[in-house]
Amino acid sequence: MAAPKTTPAIPSVSVVNNCNGTSTLSTTASGTLLWSTTETTPSITVSSAGTYTVTQTVDGCTSSSGSGIASPKTTPATPSVSVVNNCNGTSTLSTTASGILLWSTTETTPSITVSSAGTYTVTQTVNGCTSASGIGVAAPKTTPSTPSVSVVNNCNGTSTLSTTASGTLLWSTTETTPSITVSSAGTYTVTQTVDGCTSSAGSGVAAPKTTPATPSVNVVNNCNGTSTLSTTASGTLLWSTTETTPSITVSSAGTYIVTQTVDGCTSSAGSGTAAPKSTPTAPSVNVTNNCNGTSTLSATTSGSLLWSTTETASSITVGSAGTYTVTQTVDGCTSSAGSGVAAPKTTPATPSVSVVNNCDGTSTLSTTASGTLLWITTASTSSINVSSAGTYTVTQTVDGCTSAEGSGTAAPKSTPSAPTVNVINNCDGTSTLSTTASGTLLWSTSEATSSITVSSAGNYTVTQTVNGCTSASGMGVAAPKTTPVTPSVSVVNNCNGTSILSTTASGTLLWSTTESTSSINVSSAGTYTVTQTVNGCASASGSGIAAPINATINITSQPTKSGRKVALNLVSSAVPAYTVFATSNTTLSYQWYSNSIESNSGGVMIPGATSSNYVPPTISAYSSYFYCIVSIQNSSCSVASDVSSIFTVCP
Repeated sequence: MAAPKTTPAIPSVSVVNNCNGTSTLSTTASGTLLWSTTETTPSITVSSAGTYTVTQTVDGCTSSSGSGIASPKTTPATPSVSVVNNCNGTSTLSTTASGILLWSTTETTPSITVSSAGTYTVTQTVNGCTSASGIGVAAPKTTPSTPSVSVVNNCNGTSTLSTTASGTLLWSTTETTPSITVSSAGTYTVTQTVDGCTSSAGSGVAAPKTTPATPSVNVVNNCNGTSTLSTTASGTLLWSTTETTPSITVSSAGTYIVTQTVDGCTSSAGSGTAAPKSTPTAPSVNVTNNCNGTSTLSATTSGSLLWSTTETASSITVGSAGTYTVTQTVDGCTSSAGSGVAAPKTTPATPSVSVVNNCDGTSTLSTTASGTLLWITTASTSSINVSSAGTYTVTQTVDGCTSAEGSGTAAPKSTPSAPTVNVINNCDGTSTLSTTASGTLLWSTSEATSSITVSSAGNYTVTQTVNGCTSASGMGVAAPKTTPVTPSVSVVNNCNGTSILSTTASGTLLWSTTESTSSINVSSAGTYTVTQTVNGCASASGSGIAAPINATINITSQPTKSGRKVALNLVSSAVPAYTVFATSNTTLSYQWYSNSIESNSGGVMIPGATSSNYVPPTISAYSSYFYCIVSIQNSSCSVASDVSSIFTVCP
């Protein structure tokens, strides 16, 4: 009589919701399984949320469905990081990521403020899944110093304000040059901006001055042989006689001039002509020793003149050195003789000019001429410094004779800007620093190429030289990265037709199956690879070979009896006795059992009965029922199957 069967228990289902967009449902039920996905393995992996069911069938009886609810999770996106480099020596890094944040500084707020330059990272965790690190590079800036302002109040109704600040300038007049000229009194300010940071305003007070009016001169010609010249101007006076009083008395005919100075500004000269009305004085003789080998002697008197040369003109030109006299006759009166000493002169040589074009936007022009110098700029020094390109001239005056103009051409140069440096931190333990600067380059490593590759972290600088002028140093910060080690892969070949491959690598993982978890479950034999990515660098592929074990015994022949001999025809060539899918070195083993009832369980093992056939002794020490258990084994699995039929062997 067959033993009653019972419906197996409802399978319990456990669910693991993974962060790669899948859920793994598994059961420990030992019967023949059938999932609602038609899969028959102890565990399944799904990518859609929902309820999944499984039944188990044992001895032909199927359980009710056990169920589990899958809710796959996804790894959140890598946070984007925005960086604002402030002018107070800090940088603010922020992210709009909405998960639970963790910065490399251990802070957890949406934004952080740091005072050290460098690379900072942040991750977001959503629903237990943590993103890859977002990266931001901080480079804090500082506010430049307040510009100093110098003021020159000109006498033409303007003031010139200037600063030596080197940043990008902005005056309160909206002008951006190093100096400005204004015509209104008041306070003017200027700021300098360096690397996007603007200084406090420097200021200067303009107070333009004006040139006073030309003094008017009143002349009274006296009858005592003198003339009185006077002015009503109220400034500080200076007559051509060097006197400083409001009026002067002179005894020589001629033109006299006076200027007035108010608040440091001197007027044009006002003039008056004196003509005393008495016996004329001896003519005063002005001698101009010309530079062409002659001397010009002139008298400023208004009478009829007679020179010792018999000439009567107001001036004579002579080619010989010596004393020359002249008398004047006014209203029939002849004066005593006035005299002048002629000493003709020659013109000095044209000065030679040397030019040095500096890198600060100026040129220096100089001459070795030893006379009294006069540049086109009105300077009188042996060298001048100019900031505008062009031709500049200079003359030298020796003993009152002025040379022809010597000239030099200025072409000021400017210092090129500091090169910008781009940094790429490679994964091979090096960093590549490059610049687009076009001048002659010089790195702090002494290299002169447009890019360099370094293997040590730190600050590297580069200058560019253009037209002989060298810039300030541009700087880049190198932080080389390294390729992570190749992940090691361990493989467990299960007896349920699957293999589990796992790695202890800690970076961001990517299997050849596109999965990113630390372990994967596969059902196909073959080689599987995995890489790990750390700080943007991917390792070489680690690999493992999966060889899932799927071992079954299918006994297709029943025991046969010949006399008392019972045999299992498991090696029949006509009908395959068994099928097995397993690794190599598979072996079969047999064990016979006796039983007092017709059942293939609960029997007594018969020692030594371990072949495919069994012959009970004539006088059996065992019960009449016998059955055999056949096992298939290898290094990984052991699967056993009972013979399904029981045979009675008579003594």
